[in-house]
Formats: sequence, C-alpha cells, structure tokens
Amino acid sequence: MCKGSAKMKKDTNSYCSLDTLAPGKSGRILSIQCEEHMRQRLLDMGFVKDSLITCEGESSHKDPKAFLLRGCVVALRNADSRHIFIQEVTS
Repeated sequence: MCKGSAKMKKDTNSYCSLDTLAPGKSGRILSIQCEEHMRQRLLDMGFVKDSLITCEGESSHKDPKAFLLRGCVVALRNADSRHIFIQEVTS
C-alpha cells in the first residue's frame, strides 16, 4: 500500500506519489505533474502513462530509490519521484 504521501489532486486515496512506493511493490503510472523540462526528461526515460513500475530497492538513507521500468533499472531521487503519480497494483 502507498504509505503517507501527497495524494493526486481531485482523486481518491488509491493514488499516491511514486516516492512512497515501498521496495518490492508495483504500480501503474497515472500522471506526471511537474515543470515541463523535467516532465519531458522523465517521459524520455520511459515514465509514461500506464507503464508498470516496480520499486527494486532504496539506498540506506531511503533516497534515491531504484525502479524497474520497461526492462531497465532507474535510480530516481525522492524530490523528483514525488511528482509522478501512480496507482499501486497487487500481484
């Protein structure tokens, strides 16, 4: 379950920001809400709507986290991942 996070505007509690996804958990990307240059960079790296993303792990200080996305592992700082909104999926 997504733990205490910024909830996506105008939606229910089933949505949360990517920075709260616990290691071993997965979610589907719903939206990216940040400045255009950062949004474009994230899109270029594969962070697109409806993509499945899994938190593979986190550093000892819990920042950054490693995410498996489209067959690649990407490390992302919490400051950046809190702008990506997901819906957690259960397997």
